[in-house]
Amino acid sequence: MKASGIVGIFATVAVVLLAGMSCSDRPPATPAGPTAITAEMAALTSSSAPKLYSSLAVFDRSGPMVVRFPPRNEPLNFKIQLEAKYRDQLGRSAGTTYVDAEGDIVWTTEYLLYRLNLCGHADSVAKVMRQIDTGQSQALCGNAPEGTIPFPPRNEPLDFRNQLEAKYRDGLRRGPSSSYVDLEGDVVWITEYTRYRVNECEHDESVQKVFRIIDGAGDQPVCTRVVPLQIRAVINGPSGTVNAGSNVSFSGLNSSSNKGTIVSYQWKCSNTQTANCSASDATPAFRYSKSGPLGTTVDHTVTLTVRDSVGNTATSTFTVKVSQNY
Repeated sequence: MKASGIVGIFATVAVVLLAGMSCSDRPPATPAGPTAITAEMAALTSSSAPKLYSSLAVFDRSGPMVVRFPPRNEPLNFKIQLEAKYRDQLGRSAGTTYVDAEGDIVWTTEYLLYRLNLCGHADSVAKVMRQIDTGQSQALCGNAPEGTIPFPPRNEPLDFRNQLEAKYRDGLRRGPSSSYVDLEGDVVWITEYTRYRVNECEHDESVQKVFRIIDGAGDQPVCTRVVPLQIRAVINGPSGTVNAGSNVSFSGLNSSSNKGTIVSYQWKCSNTQTANCSASDATPAFRYSKSGPLGTTVDHTVTLTVRDSVGNTATSTFTVKVSQNY
C-alpha cells in the first residue's frame, strides 16, 4: 500500500510544523510541571503498575482489515526515542500534559486505526472515548482501499489529541505529567511514524526516517513492496469417470486470495440440463443427465468463479468424464 501522494497530514507536513517552521526552528515549549521524564519513560517498560489500557489488545481486530498496525511496544519505543530527541538534541524544555506517554501512544494510534479503516473523525473520537470508558475495542468501519492510504488532515488528529487531554484531565481526573515534545509535534510525528509502519517500513527504519525529517532532510520514501494479486479458483472434483444420473460432488474450498478472503462461489456447467449447475455454495453436488449413446463417455466442463472480500475475482474450469451407462 503506497502513501506517496497521500492527502492530509503527510502530503505537506513532512518538513514543516506550525506555520511552516521546521522542528529545529520552533521556539522551545514553556517549562511547566514535573521534569522527571527519564523515570517516567523507564517506568513504561515495567508491568508493575496497573494502567488503564494494560489488558487491552488495542491493535487486535477480527475479520479482514487492509491497514495493519504494529505491536504496541514498538510505537511506545518510538515515543521514548522522540522524547530523548527533543530533550537532548533539540534542547526543548519539559511541558505539561495530562496524558501519560503510554496513553498518548495507545489512543493516538487507536484513533488512526479507526481513521485509516474508514471511520470519520467524530466517529473515531467517540470510539476511542468509549474504549477508554468500557475497555472494549470498537468495530472498524471498513477496509481502506488498495494503493494510497488517505490519512486525515492534520487538524483532525490534533483535535482528537486536545479532546484526549480534556478526557484525562476532567474525566479521568489524572494529574499532570511532563513531556519534552509539544502537543502538535507529538501528533505529527506519531502519525508520521504510523505512516511508515503501515506502508511496510520496519520499526527501526521508521524511527530513523522520522528523525531525518525532523533534522531537515526532507520527506523520506515509504517502504511499500508491491505484492501482486494472487487469487485462485480451485475446483476439486472426481478423478475418474462418473455415471450419468448419479450425484457428483465438487468443492471450491481450496480457492484463495492474498488480498482478502473468498466470499462467494458461482458455478456453471457446460450442459445446461445438469441439475443444480447454477449453485452458489462452496461444495455443490451436480447430477449429470443422459447426453450420449449408451456405453460412450462424454466430457462436461464445470466452471467456478470466486470473488474475494475486496472484489477481486478468478475463474477456473474442470472437466468431468460422464459415462453413459444407464
